Amino acid sequence: MNDSSPSLPESDPAPPVPASISSEHTDRSGTDESMDMSHLPAEHRDTLQRLHRRVQDAVETIERLRAKNRELQQRVEELEARPTFPENDTVVALDDDPDELRAQITDFIDAIDTFLETTPTDDDPKAADDDPSAPPSDDSPDA
Repeated sequence: MNDSSPSLPESDPAPPVPASISSEHTDRSGTDESMDMSHLPAEHRDTLQRLHRRVQDAVETIERLRAKNRELQQRVEELEARPTFPENDTVVALDDDPDELRAQITDFIDAIDTFLETTPTDDDPKAADDDPSAPPSDDSPDA
């Protein structure tokens, strides 16, 4: 990540949900054990129960989003803890043992060097003279 990016807030700016309306205190049927509406006129009870259910839904949504926010904040912290690399560089991360990998690469280089040393090239006139399958040249003593 880029160090010039704005940092995330350290704390949650929203206050906690009061325990009196927390979803832990209400069953989903819409009735709250602590909410006695017998003192209200009957015509207001239904309205208040619907409003209370909507508030409960909002509280549950807020609690779910806060939990998700905590998960995402944790993920951001994990990602920010990773080392940063310049954008123009190629970085290869290998899980192999570095000494073992170095030995393998050295073996490959040695094998390539051995192959190149034993393979005749078209530019090497001595290699062509030593090659029995090569066509005879004009300056050979047998001609």
